[in-house]
Amino acid sequence: MANQDRFAFLDNMKAIAIVMVVAIHAIGYSMEMPEAIKAVVLAVVATIAVPVFFFIDGYLLGAAYAAQKNPGYWVSLKKSAYRLLLPWLIFSILYFVLRFGFEYFNMLNEKHIIGKDITYMLSALYGSVYVGQMYFLVSLFLIRMISPLVSTIFNQLPLLPAFAAAILFIIPYNYVNDDIFKYLYIKGGQEPLTHAIWGLQFYIVGVLLFRLQSVINITWLALPCLAVLIAHLFFNTAELFQWAYLILFFVAVQFFAFENTMVSYVGRNTMGIFLLHSPLVLKMVAVVISIMVSNALAMFIANTIVTLIVTIAMVYAVQKLGLAQYFFGELKAEKRISA
Repeated sequence: MANQDRFAFLDNMKAIAIVMVVAIHAIGYSMEMPEAIKAVVLAVVATIAVPVFFFIDGYLLGAAYAAQKNPGYWVSLKKSAYRLLLPWLIFSILYFVLRFGFEYFNMLNEKHIIGKDITYMLSALYGSVYVGQMYFLVSLFLIRMISPLVSTIFNQLPLLPAFAAAILFIIPYNYVNDDIFKYLYIKGGQEPLTHAIWGLQFYIVGVLLFRLQSVINITWLALPCLAVLIAHLFFNTAELFQWAYLILFFVAVQFFAFENTMVSYVGRNTMGIFLLHSPLVLKMVAVVISIMVSNALAMFIANTIVTLIVTIAMVYAVQKLGLAQYFFGELKAEKRISA
């Protein structure tokens, strides 16, 4: 989708979601919080942080189909490879080299490179053992590979059959995924194919909600979503809670749409923040914060905010140096697409 056709509220969604992603990782670099506080923090930031990005990508697929913008499968796939796989390759190699250095000088207790064979190292690279968040780029690329099939089912079918098809995928998946995908498990990592199939749920719902908003006022979806969130306080409704939270988040950000230069910048540059914030920046920030802050919750908040600020500054610097097209997979202005 061309840059001028961007949905401004989607940038707001992405900005908030990337803060959630940074917060998730900041938990691991902070003092252990009391269980009750940690449970609330995880519910707020971990429940929808990653699903938001799959959802937005599906929403944009629905928008592109409605606008009859189809550059062709191979053209789109080439752009996706540049946007997703190039940064994945560059940063996977970069973090691999850095980790090798840390292991060589005995700065890390656990060895994932030194003493390991090539098969293990390739599996670790693929499975994001060295950098936990990298799996997402491969997972999203795998989903985009089947976008014509997704579009055929969920864009071209009438709305009710399309929703029925989504339910027929989502419900069985949530009942059988552990039994099927345990064979793809990568110890200490995140297997991309497994997460692609998981993310496909949210991608499909993004497509469908784009279509649904032309039929009904989706603001009314807030009412049943709020009811589910309230019910979750008294009953264990984890799966419904996630869907209600995601849809309510989408409705709220769209309803309370606002324009802010910094928020918009963060939303447009989530790729750079995603790639740079962890583990090195977050680790260095956490070391400094630990010297000054002793309260667990305060440490978590400080790690999140400072890491975000430092990373945004680094993204800006990379862009000013003209390296963003290589490191972050940014397309030239006239060829940019939302991702």
